Amino acid sequence: MTRLGKCDICRSRKVKCDEIKPVCGACVKKNRPCAYSYGQTTDDVYNAGTSTPTQPDSATPRAQDPARCFSTDHQGRLQVTSTRKAGKGHGAFHVLTLMSRSKKGERSRQAAAQDIQQEALSRASLSPSSLDYNALGARLHHIFGLHTPNSDARSFHGTWTEAVLRRLGSSALLDSAAEYALKTVEAYRSPTFSAERAALFSRSRALQSLRERVERYHGEPSHDLVLAAKLHQFAEVYMDVGKYATHCLGLSELLKMGAAVGLDEEYHFSLVHNTYFDEAAEAFLTGRPSIYDTTHYLSLTDPLTFRPGPLRLFETQMESVATMHCLVQLPRLACFIRRSLTKPGDIHTLKLALSLAKHLWALDPSSIIDLLVQTSATVIPTPPAPEIEDIVPCTFAYDSLQAMLVCTRYWSLHIHLCALIQTMWNHFPDECTDSSLPSPDVVQNDEIQAATYIIQSLPFATSFSDSIPLVPLRVLAPLALSVGSWYRLLRRHTNELASLSLGSDRYGDVAKKVEKANRMEECVIEKCNQIHEWWGVGRAERDRFEALIPLMAGAEIPNWMPNRVSWEKARALMVMQGTYVCGSAVEDGVG
Repeated sequence: MTRLGKCDICRSRKVKCDEIKPVCGACVKKNRPCAYSYGQTTDDVYNAGTSTPTQPDSATPRAQDPARCFSTDHQGRLQVTSTRKAGKGHGAFHVLTLMSRSKKGERSRQAAAQDIQQEALSRASLSPSSLDYNALGARLHHIFGLHTPNSDARSFHGTWTEAVLRRLGSSALLDSAAEYALKTVEAYRSPTFSAERAALFSRSRALQSLRERVERYHGEPSHDLVLAAKLHQFAEVYMDVGKYATHCLGLSELLKMGAAVGLDEEYHFSLVHNTYFDEAAEAFLTGRPSIYDTTHYLSLTDPLTFRPGPLRLFETQMESVATMHCLVQLPRLACFIRRSLTKPGDIHTLKLALSLAKHLWALDPSSIIDLLVQTSATVIPTPPAPEIEDIVPCTFAYDSLQAMLVCTRYWSLHIHLCALIQTMWNHFPDECTDSSLPSPDVVQNDEIQAATYIIQSLPFATSFSDSIPLVPLRVLAPLALSVGSWYRLLRRHTNELASLSLGSDRYGDVAKKVEKANRMEECVIEKCNQIHEWWGVGRAERDRFEALIPLMAGAEIPNWMPNRVSWEKARALMVMQGTYVCGSAVEDGVG
């Protein structure tokens, strides 16, 4: 029976052990070697005769165990006569009896040994069920939502979760990151003082281990390092989603170098597709191009030349790749527009902005996304909220979480692109006309349609708030971005209303449009705040949302936005440090 607990030294000395891995506190203090060999594997027990003629298979899926079971000594004495599966859990019971040393018996024993070894190899290759023997792996399997029947949590999180489950126990770095993820989820679901304290100390240990590994590695990153960084990003959401510390930038820097050493290509691209969206949003806020805006990733995701081939990861891969190709270039377009606004004489940068905007509009994958919506979304005659029933009378129910995720990401891309093009029309109308950019009316209508689709997808996402809490959070960013769409629509109708006389024929119609746009903006903000409350984040007032809208459309970045976030050690805990650039001065704030 597998048991986890004290280290070998503390167990032999019969003293308390804090069970910190890889070296416990007592061994560190006395400078003793520390190991955790007790209970890591389970020996196989053989019984001859008829009293107890069963032998339970080890729960540990190690390919060498069955081969070791049939060593030379056992081959001369025992044979497998029957096999039955365990009633609960995993494994099988083999009935063994004594046999002679005849040549025929020897051949049968060898064949039985090969069969059991092959069975163990096949069990070890399965993921994640073959790892349920491990308490840590079983708990991770649970928090990822992979246990939920009839759900596609695997496609939602990505196949990188399988890589984590396969690699557990291979390094202290990955194990500490997995323990951190577990502690944060436990603290999220049971927010007691002890659970939160345990999560804080778990984060400190895991971050210290991650920092030491990052400082040591040279060349391409190892798969354990990349997977640990992804687990840190996953855990930080549950730790405090309101803080600007997602490890997204560090993970993207590691992935930018290419596939990690020893990491399967499928898992590498699963990590990329689960990271680029958050990294691009961070690039928008910090005023820099995306880390994935490189020749390598742009050529790899070009929808004109992309062929799934061996990189077939999921059914919506073509739509996801086309969305990524355009979305990672938007921060660069925002930088071009921002520089053109601050330096009006820079004609070269303005030409680059106009050319890139026209190129992205031509590459916009609207046709394949529309087809995806038609094939995987069902229209439900229920409004997303009663107060907007006359504006948005129906919602979407998707066949899969992956389809919803790809669609909402694309609509975020389209809102971003429309906002940036409208900024150029507002400041450079003549240049936009000469460059044949789409007209303001076309851009505005497309933006409102995308914002409407996002609010229609919200009820489907919130239905997973209990089983997979990250699903509503994934829709929060597109939903918050759509506030800008209704804000710009409200501003246009308000300006139009101000230009009309009170008794004109169009005054009443425009006034109704103003009222509807205002109602939509208030409703979307309220839905965002509901998700904030689920995650323990304070409500954001309307003026706070509206303060960020110009920034996402290419305006100058305000001084109060953090430009860099790092982790520093303080009072035995790792705390977040944000760096703010104010003019020529640099101010640090710790929180």
